[in-house]
Amino acid sequence: YLQVASIEYQNRVFDNWWGALFYDTGTATNHFGTPLNTGVGVGVIYQSFIGPVRLYGAQAISKPDKPYSVEFSIGPEF
Repeated sequence: YLQVASIEYQNRVFDNWWGALFYDTGTATNHFGTPLNTGVGVGVIYQSFIGPVRLYGAQAISKPDKPYSVEFSIGPEF
């Protein structure tokens, strides 16, 4: 079973630079009813001629040790 939900707010800071805030929740499991994992984060997005250049930082909320992650991507989402 795949259960996912996400909400993201983006706001132009200046010129081609944007800021983002997001909240994600979900799970992928063989058993329905498994508790959802959640996380929150912030991001910086630059709209370049090859597509958006994104740098996001996130923190798990539902994990006991609350690990952090960093994601970097270039180009449009597929």
